[in-house]
Amino acid sequence: MRFVIAAYCFVIGLVVIALVHVATNPPTQSSLIPDGYYDLPVLPEELQAKFADPDYLQRLIIEEEMKAKFIAAKEAELAEQTPKALPDGLANLPAGLELYEPDESFDWPSFENRDLDKAFESVKSDWVIVNYWASWCAPCIAELPDLDRAAPSFSEMGLHLLPLNTDPQGKDDHSTVQSIYTNRDVLNLPELIATDQDITVALDAAGMSRTDVSLPFNLIYAPGGEPYAYFTGLPMIPGRDHIWSSDEMVSFLDSLISATEAAGYSR
Repeated sequence: MRFVIAAYCFVIGLVVIALVHVATNPPTQSSLIPDGYYDLPVLPEELQAKFADPDYLQRLIIEEEMKAKFIAAKEAELAEQTPKALPDGLANLPAGLELYEPDESFDWPSFENRDLDKAFESVKSDWVIVNYWASWCAPCIAELPDLDRAAPSFSEMGLHLLPLNTDPQGKDDHSTVQSIYTNRDVLNLPELIATDQDITVALDAAGMSRTDVSLPFNLIYAPGGEPYAYFTGLPMIPGRDHIWSSDEMVSFLDSLISATEAAGYSR
């Protein structure tokens, strides 16, 4: 699903609804609390006070309604996306994700920052995956170590992995990226961050804008900087933190590149 971040908001929303239910229907000593619900008295006193406040509960309900509308809108937008026609013999991405066909709004970015532009231009003649992320995106941060493990295998097949920090509010900076890389033991990925006007440039190249961003997001480029396909960030599956670096993913991308080049790719 393209809009992974919205899905996680939804999951969080379910937990909040469970808390609201308990707050408005306090359990007695003899009652049984269903799975997924919480006994309000076991929460910290600060949270107990919040969930006992009718005004606070009403604000939560309004927020959940807004989230539901947001998710519905994103799902409708997703339904309009065109699945990527894959070469014969290839199934879709591991983890049940689907590749989509970029429309004419997608492009190769030309950055104002010389170092950033040089990093992109140096790999433009090869296959490239640009991974859009930001510090506030939990799934983005969670998958960085797996991206780091996958980078050497991708490089061997002539595929460059470029994680591009693209915070639409411009709050992330190089110190942010360095800190996250250090804390997550990321060693093989370049530290790339779009700032100022380059944030807009990066998002425009991926068919997004500062007011309509869904992260993590991945854009695959064929040699020459031609947008080939895009897909969402990989889901945070319990017990599976090696999806990017898995044999299935490496094999799929290797086969995709070989089959596409053999067919004579052209946009």
